[in-house]
Amino acid sequence: YEPVLSRDGEEIYFTSEATDMGGFGGMDGDTNGVSDVFMVELSIKGFPTTRVSVADDGSELNGASHSPSAARTEALVAFVSEDADGKSDVYVRDVNLETTEQVSLAADGSDSAGDAWAPYLSQTGRYVAFVADDGSLVDGDDDGAPDAFVYDRRDAEIWRASLNGEDGTGGGDVSGVSVSANGRFALFVAGQDTLSTDDTNGDSDPYMYD
Repeated sequence: YEPVLSRDGEEIYFTSEATDMGGFGGMDGDTNGVSDVFMVELSIKGFPTTRVSVADDGSELNGASHSPSAARTEALVAFVSEDADGKSDVYVRDVNLETTEQVSLAADGSDSAGDAWAPYLSQTGRYVAFVADDGSLVDGDDDGAPDAFVYDRRDAEIWRASLNGEDGTGGGDVSGVSVSANGRFALFVAGQDTLSTDDTNGDSDPYMYD
């Protein structure tokens, strides 16, 4: 389930609880008993399948993994996985370099205390947008509600996109977010009406961060 096609059409990513997917990525040892994220390479004969929700050293993750988001090329995929603390975090797997990095980190680089979900990987894979309810990711996040964040993988910088453009105050209850290829624009849906003085309908609305 949750099938996602890479933007160049060469890979399909999906979530599965099966333990007998075959192929590569250590799936003969799939013993975690939870869902994992897999990649099918459409450009290679036989369509090999690889488990991509693995740790940086290639070992399997203990928590359930899901919600894949693919870049345009380079076999890059973002996904959500439950951490050892029982919280969900956002990771990016580079299949070619065989590396996995956590992008939902606190401002000091430590593991965040809250949950992060709904990742969106930019076309180049440099930027990752996601939703998180932890106020420690950036300074000044005290609204106590889920916010939209964008992480720059190249510069290791993170910023909150769900901000009022007039006074810089935050607004939460974000349910989804995406980011442009250059990282300049973030589009998200928020349920709070504090992001704009023109928002008086009391419903969720789409916003764009520039």
